[in-house]
Amino acid sequence: MTMTRTRRNKALLRPLVPFPSARDQIRLTLFALSLIALTSCGSALGQQAEGSSQSLIHSYVPPNGFVPDEATATRVAEAILIAIYGREQISSELPLKAKLVGDVWYVEGSHPQDFAGGVAIVQLAKSDARIIRVTHGK
Repeated sequence: MTMTRTRRNKALLRPLVPFPSARDQIRLTLFALSLIALTSCGSALGQQAEGSSQSLIHSYVPPNGFVPDEATATRVAEAILIAIYGREQISSELPLKAKLVGDVWYVEGSHPQDFAGGVAIVQLAKSDARIIRVTHGK
């Protein structure tokens, strides 16, 4: 009985998964360190590109923004609206009128005064020409 009990105890103490060899432990450690190094370098490069004025990718930013005036705002908005609603619909709403409020251009279509219906509206960021909103009234 003692012998059987000892064998059972040894079987219980034996690990289910064998321990990695010294060579495998070194490989796993090197792999983990490589991943850490790669992710650290990638995030450092991304922070440098976004946060510094000496970024890795050069891009000119106009002093008055990418949409500096009413003419540019209406042309950009017209291109966006034609792509969404079609040339025929948008040409019926010309001329587009633009108004700058803060750093946002509000561009909208026009109809004759006696016309019942909505017009297209686009909001553009003056600084980077980002499209903030596009809608069309009914």
